[in-house]
Amino acid sequence: MSLPVWAQPFPGGVADADLQHALWRSASGQVVALRLADGQVQWRSAEPLWPLLVGHGLALGLAASPSRVVALVLQGEGAGSERWRSDALPWPDDAAAPPGNAASALHAAWLDGHILLRWQLRPLYRGGAAPSASRARPAGSAGSCLLDAATGALLSAPADVDDPAVQAPLQLPSDDPAVLAQTLLGGVTYRLQRQPLAGDKVQTALIARDAERGLPLWSSTLEEARYDKPGKGPPALRS
Repeated sequence: MSLPVWAQPFPGGVADADLQHALWRSASGQVVALRLADGQVQWRSAEPLWPLLVGHGLALGLAASPSRVVALVLQGEGAGSERWRSDALPWPDDAAAPPGNAASALHAAWLDGHILLRWQLRPLYRGGAAPSASRARPAGSAGSCLLDAATGALLSAPADVDDPAVQAPLQLPSDDPAVLAQTLLGGVTYRLQRQPLAGDKVQTALIARDAERGLPLWSSTLEEARYDKPGKGPPALRS
């Protein structure tokens, strides 16, 4: 059995291992497919999804209620159209599915032509008093499953797959309050930034620069959003 190829973390989403394509999630929840050679936006999903995995001609996202994996055509004929939709993922009903709960986690990988999912879920909050510091918090549940990459059919996951060992991208600090994230991947600095436009709009852009020479490679506008309270301008991005 081959080793799993886990999704590469990317500002606001995930990228493939070869840094050819990336998936980014907009403020409205759409998955945006990007070609990283030039930053071109290839398509946007028709429904809210959380980016999971990209590669092998597919872009995978997580749909909610119930949680399912949705496969979209990455490029070429039918790009952005749905290829298949899995059955509901087999995690417990009493667990908070990621990414709605920050304490939960979901990782995705390619494995021998299949799609491997591994998760760590926390119990849903049912109300009432929070547990005291002296009481251990519920550990939640861990699990995994395998999906057929051609059909989305759920399969039994192998028991001998190690936990994800995904190398996080190098996070670069920035004093610019407009910068949401800045990472170094494959010799390229990717900067995700949000800036106000005229009126009540704000623009989110991804900017790529050659890390060694400091030269700009491309800039791509990912989203222009309108705030609900015209005239008041966008809120502060961070303190």
